[in-house]
Amino acid sequence: MGEDFVLERSLAGSAAATGGVIEGIVVSAIPRDRA
Repeated sequence: MGEDFVLERSLAGSAAATGGVIEGIVVSAIPRDRA
């Protein structure tokens, strides 16, 4: 049970980090497209 919890937390952290990276790329790309 403990291992499953750690794995879930790890996957959730990875998803959050990936989402943050994608959001950063999108936000930084918008001004370039408009310019």
